[in-house]
Amino acid sequence: MTPELETQILTCRSLPSLPVAALEVLAASRQDQMDLRALADIIARDPAMAARVVAASNAAAFGWGEVATLPRAVTLLGANRVLCVVLTFSLLSIRRQGEAHGFDHGAFWRRSIFAGIAARALAEIAGVDADEALLAGLLQDFGCLALSEALRGHYGQIVRDARGNHWRLFDLEQERLGATHVEVTALLAERWRIPERLRLAAAGTHTVPRVPPGRLDLGACVALSGPFAEVWTAHSPADAVADALASGRAYGQTRETIGAVLARIGALVPEVAAELQVTITPEAERRRVLAEAQAALAKVRERPGTQMPVDVAQLAGKPDPEEPDAA
Repeated sequence: MTPELETQILTCRSLPSLPVAALEVLAASRQDQMDLRALADIIARDPAMAARVVAASNAAAFGWGEVATLPRAVTLLGANRVLCVVLTFSLLSIRRQGEAHGFDHGAFWRRSIFAGIAARALAEIAGVDADEALLAGLLQDFGCLALSEALRGHYGQIVRDARGNHWRLFDLEQERLGATHVEVTALLAERWRIPERLRLAAAGTHTVPRVPPGRLDLGACVALSGPFAEVWTAHSPADAVADALASGRAYGQTRETIGAVLARIGALVPEVAAELQVTITPEAERRRVLAEAQAALAKVRERPGTQMPVDVAQLAGKPDPEEPDAA
């Protein structure tokens, strides 16, 4: 990314930003010994955020009865899960609909939310932290939003020329801007001082597999979430299933596992919609797409995946000095 483009992005007055409370929670999370009571005090300054944390604690299967207070909710959820809830809520608070300068905000958020759900589904099956996967899946394409605000019609034209093809969008960004939305996402995540493991996962969405065949880590779950999200957002679920299958196979996943992921995404849609308090897709549409996807998976022939080699560590920036290296 050129210094000129970076400056243009970071000085954009309408650049997406996190609420003050979220930034304070991030700062608190970097302390060696986090005080959960102090964390609750920070969140309490934002009533809407506090309500989401309490709701998240009630949605979790603790079996300890209804949670009515924020301090108890924070204690039950723990610092890492509270951080994920706060950041997820904060990202969604930026959401808006409509089109501006050729950028379709509704389509962007629909794909982002489905990517978050897909990452969570993959994480649950792989035994990875599902809350972190949902957050990183939601964050991964935030660079598109930043570019649309900073470059307006210029980026809108790039989006139009991509014609809904996310991989083509990546190529066009590199060709015309000398940088991609992945790099811009990493820039924002570093500016907000998002924990390194989440930065790496969000910046690794166009990379070759870097895990042993058949194994999925957080980064792999997020990288695969895009192709799986497009099963739910593309005009033809059957065509998108072929891409999801190719991508999944590139990570050593069996057809049976890929089918299980599709089924889990379908089951998670109403659950996540309730948790995030957003409307994702009508129930009839959810059932239709899931049925079409499962039928297509049974018939589709495998084809090579299309993963792109990118230096994830370079995109995500240097580790925070206060944080240990990611395991």
